[in-house]
Amino acid sequence: MNEENLKKFRYKLSMPKYIAEISQLINNPFDKTNLLTLNQTESIRRSPSKIKVMKKFEIPFEEKNSERFSQFLNILYSKNQLPIYIWTEFSNDCGVYRIPSILDFNSHFVFEVNTDGLIQLLSENLDDELIFDFTEDNNERLLEVELSGANWIQVEY
Repeated sequence: MNEENLKKFRYKLSMPKYIAEISQLINNPFDKTNLLTLNQTESIRRSPSKIKVMKKFEIPFEEKNSERFSQFLNILYSKNQLPIYIWTEFSNDCGVYRIPSILDFNSHFVFEVNTDGLIQLLSENLDDELIFDFTEDNNERLLEVELSGANWIQVEY
């Protein structure tokens, strides 16, 4: 199977799972017009990173559903109001999904939303990044939040 056919196969195989996953991560219905092409996705991935510094904090997984976390996302929005790319394991096969802003991201997603336990949010100008890294250890579900970029690094949780 040549590379182009392999890409098409992976796209068709992954797309139903990706739609289900993204549908849990956004506050509006899935809209295929928000899906970037594989070429656009590859171009973003190959862009040199402007992000140099990062900071992390860890919270119980369910705390992302709290009012405090919602306020945290609102502050991030105030620092960068550009559209956001949602990047998960399926994005490389199906394309990155673009939402109008971080406020359109549904932080109330379930732990089982994906098997990797990783979700990356990247601002359209590639200046800011937030990574959710969720794990389970001894029946305790944790969420590590990694912030980086010119604007978001300034925000404290």
